[in-house]
Amino acid sequence: MTTVNRHTVLNAISEMKEFAGFAQNEQDYISTKISDVFNAESTQWILHSQLTTLETKIETLYAFTKTQNDDLETVFYGSLAMCTNLDLQSNNLNSFASYRFLYERLLGPEVRQWLPPAYVCAASMPNLDPCVRKKLLTNISEAAATAHGWSKKEPEFITKPSHLII
Repeated sequence: MTTVNRHTVLNAISEMKEFAGFAQNEQDYISTKISDVFNAESTQWILHSQLTTLETKIETLYAFTKTQNDDLETVFYGSLAMCTNLDLQSNNLNSFASYRFLYERLLGPEVRQWLPPAYVCAASMPNLDPCVRKKLLTNISEAAATAHGWSKKEPEFITKPSHLII
């Protein structure tokens, strides 16, 4: 019998509550994207022409999180901002919280320090409607944007697409 740490269970419940607080389209998008990236079976979440580029970017991001090579910082940040902008264009991530939730699960806790600047950069890009830019930029808290440190704790809760839940 496996013993589960009480702290781990409480963290998972907290993460489930956070996920439940997202709009339904955000929940569906996060679940499907996690499934797509980990299973690489479905391409419904992005146009096929963009998928190859995004997969390459995600591979670069993942490699960076595992090596922490300073020479890769520029490539990493640019790739992360580009992936973020593609996700924000979908209109399925309506807040920094849902964006952070998704990317922590895609790339791991090592990426946390890069999420606020990538989000602000991507949300500021002119290819987004000005009203969307304003909404996205006003929902990141000062605390998230100016954090002094980031946890290295792995996320406990990883969602599945609702159509796969029995």
